[in-house]
Amino acid sequence: MHLVYKVVTKTNMLIGSLCQVLIVYWSNYYAVLKYFLAPLIIFMVTLFMETTMQERKIHYIPLCNGKTAKIYQGAFGSGEHETTQACIKHLESMQLENKTVLDIGCGTGILGICASLLGAKDVYGYYLFYNACKTAINCNELNDITNNHIICGLQDCIKAQFDIIFANIYFDILVDISGFIKDSLKSDGQLVISGIPIEFNYDVRAHYEKKGFEVINLQLHEDFSTVKLKIAPSGLL
Repeated sequence: MHLVYKVVTKTNMLIGSLCQVLIVYWSNYYAVLKYFLAPLIIFMVTLFMETTMQERKIHYIPLCNGKTAKIYQGAFGSGEHETTQACIKHLESMQLENKTVLDIGCGTGILGICASLLGAKDVYGYYLFYNACKTAINCNELNDITNNHIICGLQDCIKAQFDIIFANIYFDILVDISGFIKDSLKSDGQLVISGIPIEFNYDVRAHYEKKGFEVINLQLHEDFSTVKLKIAPSGLL
């Protein structure tokens, strides 16, 4: 019995010592992770992102007024896509002086930057993802733009009405937020929606017409389509 007691005691002491070693090891590991590795990782990631942004090639977009928009290539909305190009053409055809513009799903902020360079008074763009918003802010700085305001969030961040609204996004989202778009557009405002696959163009147009919009212009591209609308007189009732 005495021998069994000694064995159990020694075993408990061994287990206790092992636990203490593990606790000390984990504490030291946690301290190293917290005070050394974590800051180092954050620093390296930040440095990599900044270096990548600095080394990223710039896409130049000449505008009809002689100015040139500059957008970092590789980010969503660098100007090559047919829907982005169509939206820029619409911007160039509009009278933007003293106008307020909303860019829904702004991505790199390309449409807001073009609107600003073309004379818009104030532009507001929002997007859900932080990295895209940071890219948009970097593109603002690249163009020396101060009136293209970038908001990281959803449409509930927007509590105003605008003269012009652009939404170059997925067609199903265009349908889902059509009520918000109508509420955010001034009665005499203009709306441009794009990113609509050609096969869904009719359905999206029909949905907006039921919401009280009237089609001003329809463009069918290679794969997608762009629609310019206004609120119909009957839609104001």
